[in-house]
Amino acid sequence: LFDSARRKLLFESTSPYSVQAAYEIGVPSSKTPTDIKSSVTNTQRTTFQNTLRNNLATTSFANEPLAVSAVSKPSDGVALKGYTCLTGQACSFSKYLAGTHFTINSQASVSLSECGGRCSSTAGCEAFEHNSKSHLATCTFWKAGACNIPGGSPPGLLAGVATVNTCEKDGRNTIFKTISSRCQRKSIL
Repeated sequence: LFDSARRKLLFESTSPYSVQAAYEIGVPSSKTPTDIKSSVTNTQRTTFQNTLRNNLATTSFANEPLAVSAVSKPSDGVALKGYTCLTGQACSFSKYLAGTHFTINSQASVSLSECGGRCSSTAGCEAFEHNSKSHLATCTFWKAGACNIPGGSPPGLLAGVATVNTCEKDGRNTIFKTISSRCQRKSIL
């Protein structure tokens, strides 16, 4: 990936080149998420730039110009054992078939961990969507490869939904088959 990104940057016609990188940081057992957030927030731009330059010193990027323009404030994530959770991302039900691709498990308020536990104990559940502040479904199960957000851009992807967490089972690998027609007839003629 770095070599292809480097080639792309080398042949761009505009200058200066800019790359934005997002990192996912795991929290060691000896720390809390607040400790990590504070550490990243208090990281000086020049300190990060010098550390990055030192880490790249033995790579093909060693002699490339490098300038860090900012270290952004970290965003909060959600951790649940056996799942990778994404905050603020969901999928529209209208792009999927109820019962085949998703099941609304609960419309009553349940915690994120309870929704995850229910998904883990339900055959076919590959991911779940938890909405903490909605009068709509608060715990929905995704199945048959549907709403695979880490796998790309699934149909009906919604971003910026602050109260939603979508959590994918680690190692999920079912291929989603798109809906070509909702027509009950075998022929339109």
